[in-house]
Amino acid sequence: MIKKCIFCLTLFFMAQLSYGQNINELFVEFSTAEKAESVKLNKFAMAFIKPFTNNELKGVSSMQVLDLSQCKQSIKEEFAEKSKKIKDQGYETLLQSKEDNEDVRILVKIKDDIIRELIILTSGDDCALVKISGKFSKSDIERLEKRN
Repeated sequence: MIKKCIFCLTLFFMAQLSYGQNINELFVEFSTAEKAESVKLNKFAMAFIKPFTNNELKGVSSMQVLDLSQCKQSIKEEFAEKSKKIKDQGYETLLQSKEDNEDVRILVKIKDDIIRELIILTSGDDCALVKISGKFSKSDIERLEKRN
C-alpha cells in the first residue's frame, strides 16, 4: 500500500514538472520553425554593440529575439498555446494585455530591486519572444520609455 502511494505521488510530481516549459525551451523549440527568425546576442556580442547605442543598453548583458510573424498560422497557434503554459520560475507579471487577437505578457525577474530579466511574449498575428538579461533598474526602463 505504501509503495503504491509513493508511486502515485512520484507520478503526480513528475507530471507537474513536465506540464510547463521554460523560456529557454520555448525559444529553442520555435527558433527552428520554418520562416522563424531568431537572434541571440551574448555578453561578448553585446560588448561590441554597446558603443554604438548612446548608452541605451546600459545594464543589458544579453538579448534573445524570436520572431514568428512570417510563420504558418498553425505554428503561431502552437506558440500561443505553449507560451500560456510557461512556468513562472520566479517571474512577476509586469503587464498582461488582450486586445482583439493579440496577447502580450511582460514578465520580469527581480532580485534586490534590480531587474535581472525582462521577457516579452506576444501571440496572435505577430508572435514574438524577447528575453533581455542584465542588471537594470526600473528608472532605466522609465528613461528608455521617455526617449521613445
